[in-house]
Amino acid sequence: MNESTNFQEVASVSGSGVDSKASGTSKRKYMSDDGTGSRKTPRGSENSRPTSGETSQERRGRTRAPPAVVQVADYAAEALNFSVTRSFMMNFVVRGCTIHIWHFDHESPLQSEGFDFIEELPIFLLLLFVLQRLPPAGWGFIPELDKRRIIFETSGRPMEFVPDEKNAMIHSHYGLSGRCTQVLKGTVGGQVAVMKVSHPEISRPPEQAVIGVARKRCEYAGSDADDALKCLPEVLCSRDFEEFRTD
Repeated sequence: MNESTNFQEVASVSGSGVDSKASGTSKRKYMSDDGTGSRKTPRGSENSRPTSGETSQERRGRTRAPPAVVQVADYAAEALNFSVTRSFMMNFVVRGCTIHIWHFDHESPLQSEGFDFIEELPIFLLLLFVLQRLPPAGWGFIPELDKRRIIFETSGRPMEFVPDEKNAMIHSHYGLSGRCTQVLKGTVGGQVAVMKVSHPEISRPPEQAVIGVARKRCEYAGSDADDALKCLPEVLCSRDFEEFRTD
């Protein structure tokens, strides 16, 4: 596995007048029949003889189920895209009696060495024992974001972001790599605001710092300062989740 740049969790709240509707992304769900433990959809085998009433177009329309690894990656992308509260996801691929553990985060996927859960039953029982005792953070959930009211500490005083109850998600990203930016609509102290959650490279300067420098330099724009400031968001508060860094 090639090394990838480290990532960290970043959440920020910016003042905005945005009133967009949630933008959905297309998702694909596959039904497996390759013995991986997933639900199955009956289909003809690859060598099955077509019936006399089957047209050539219908035969061309038949597609093979994707490999199990593709399916678990698809499920992980859906889970990470569905909510801002997920930092990573675990999944399992079973072939015969061999089970592999897959770990998906925003840096790179990792696969464990497979083991036979019948011949190596004690290891399998130990795995179940550990999984049963994992806290929410152990399953990839960020507890601070998994709330109806999200608290940010800024300048010694807390600020509370309340997500919109109906259409909170106004931007999301379907995928397993990159910043995977998600934006929620809500309010801070009654003011319309958005919360942006992203997973940038640790080497990148904090976005709130870049915006602060840009707003500072607008002071030198003279008579155009007000117009320049209108093009920049106002960062009300921000937070880096150091405990969820992938390094």
